[in-house]
Amino acid sequence: MSSSGSGSGRIVRHTAGAIVIVLIWNLAVESILSILPKVGPHVAPFLPFANGSRFLNDTTGVASYHWNAYGSLVYFALFAAAILGFGIVVTERRDA
Repeated sequence: MSSSGSGSGRIVRHTAGAIVIVLIWNLAVESILSILPKVGPHVAPFLPFANGSRFLNDTTGVASYHWNAYGSLVYFALFAAAILGFGIVVTERRDA
């Protein structure tokens, strides 16, 4: 979670705002998206923190993932690296 937290911190340039964004995304947005009746089963396997949790706990929940637990780790790592990379690009453009 530190890469996605660092990336969101670079994007919003406010520590408390970055913490709130990451926690709300993890605890509220992904939970709400995964329980929606029509979209939940289709969207749930692609939620990044759900994939990170699946790797750590090896639980599938209601979603049917397209990959194993290590695939979930790779998916989460790529998501975190993408957010961090985007944060670096935004910071370089803004501070240049």
